[in-house]
Amino acid sequence: MSHEIRTPVTSITGFTEQLLHESLDENTTEKLRIIRSSSLHLERIINDILDFSKLQEGKMVLEQIPFSINRIAEEVYGMFLGQAGKNNSVLTYHIDPGTPPVLVGDPYRLKQVMINLVSNSVKFTADGTVRFSVSGTMQQPGKVMLVMEFADTGIGIDEDKIDTIFDDFTQEEMSTARRYGGTGLGLSIVRRLVDLQGGRIEFRSRKNEGTTVRCEIPFLSGDI
Repeated sequence: MSHEIRTPVTSITGFTEQLLHESLDENTTEKLRIIRSSSLHLERIINDILDFSKLQEGKMVLEQIPFSINRIAEEVYGMFLGQAGKNNSVLTYHIDPGTPPVLVGDPYRLKQVMINLVSNSVKFTADGTVRFSVSGTMQQPGKVMLVMEFADTGIGIDEDKIDTIFDDFTQEEMSTARRYGGTGLGLSIVRRLVDLQGGRIEFRSRKNEGTTVRCEIPFLSGDI
């Protein structure tokens, strides 16, 4: 059902994008922007449900191909720069110069982890800062531990709720779901993807003081 729903929603988004490039009056343009925003939101919900289903059933298979971590980080940064600006927040990223330029693993699933975590930080941060960093160190010949940190000055959560933040369909409060939307699956999917890649994830947060997420995922070096 989710696959069947995604196809028409993607069409709605695509045609709306085309219309927004035409000369239209301000009222029509604003309505089209709302349609685009709503359809993109629905796409994200559908994708979350599909990914969650695959992960639950153990049907998600990881690729093992060479990729550039620099390129992935740059693409993720570009995806959320505009949204951060709309929230009057500053988005930055840093890649440690010692990080091997080519890794071997599943770039799509790694990018998905980064997208979900940066998206969360940007969504829940207004008039603040969002920063993510990447570093990689050789653990043994041919093997690299990739360490990623995602930090923001956003709304944060109560420390006593951190233990449940990765549970399925969980958001800290109903008011959060109403205001920011989402399925409550984003962090659950992140945790499952990190586990699937043999990594680990840590979540630190304080209410109204921001959140820091640290991920460690092992990869092979592309230099071997």
